[in-house]
Amino acid sequence: MVCCNVGRDLIRALHDVANIHQFKEFWNDLLHRPRILSPHFQGIEAVLNTPTPKEYLQSRLTIQMESKILHILTKLKTGAHQHNLSWFQQRYLSTPESGPFLCDLLRYMISGWWPDNAILQSEIVTRYVVIGALIRAVKNPVHAANVKLALIYDWLFFKDADNIMFIEPAMLLMERSVERYPYITTILMEFLRFAIDDYYHPMREKIAQCVANGMKEMIRVGVIRSLQYIYKAPMIDDTTRVYMHDMFSESLNFEGAALPGTSAALAFSALSSASTPESTYERPAKPYGVPDDVDEFADPREDSSQEEGELDVMQENDGNGEAVVGGVWDAAMDGEFEEGDDVDAYLYGDGGG
Repeated sequence: MVCCNVGRDLIRALHDVANIHQFKEFWNDLLHRPRILSPHFQGIEAVLNTPTPKEYLQSRLTIQMESKILHILTKLKTGAHQHNLSWFQQRYLSTPESGPFLCDLLRYMISGWWPDNAILQSEIVTRYVVIGALIRAVKNPVHAANVKLALIYDWLFFKDADNIMFIEPAMLLMERSVERYPYITTILMEFLRFAIDDYYHPMREKIAQCVANGMKEMIRVGVIRSLQYIYKAPMIDDTTRVYMHDMFSESLNFEGAALPGTSAALAFSALSSASTPESTYERPAKPYGVPDDVDEFADPREDSSQEEGELDVMQENDGNGEAVVGGVWDAAMDGEFEEGDDVDAYLYGDGGG
């Protein structure tokens, strides 16, 4: 089947429409009678084990959308990106019908584009910061479930030979959300735990191993220094710690964390004793150049703790061609542009729509 070359995102897309009458029979054949579809088809597991090529993920975005999001991810510093991201959300993600496109955008940002070393070592806003701001704006529960799956999808099938960039954003988002947005950490941990059991039961053991191996690899290469910061944070509830033990017992045991007892009572007793502020692991550093008082995941459409003038001054002193973003955005919102003025050109340096 030629369409299998699309990779695992083909299954993600088909799952979304599996209950539509025209797709039900095909979906059942795909799951239970794959040879009916093609004598050479090896089944859904082969597709899930195949990463989606970048060009397919790229094709789900318009040229303008890709240009705008890449401008944010390659040109703007953390803290100076929020006006542009707000503009992007209002232009492309503000209607109820646009909800599914957020999943496509996340899949592109996670698996379709990776920052190079120069960006990683700079003050440019990181992928997980942009993703964190975008998902905080999701209100629809169905869209929220799809967004969570889009975020952790590659982690479920992570292999040793895979690039760590597939799973880095989800892990950093969970770690860096602990203090200000612990609900993001707990929700993603819970979703990851239940996805192991429920996403595709015939692969449950393999998915569990992929998730555990992915965590060990992230610790090994330094994406995070340790799971202790999340595990011992007082903001994290005991249930989430149990989920962490279920998924990452080897990593936690290696780091010296006390494993829970065999009974639920012993488990929660042991976990509660580990959640005191005195035992909290040292807070990880923010991205390079980001002050401690900057809220990385602030929804750009909400009021910022900074005054507009302060943000404008910071950007005007930037010296890298992005100086006028803040002031121009304010002018656009205040109605200072006349009809025919090209806001895109001011915000993004081009005339694209």
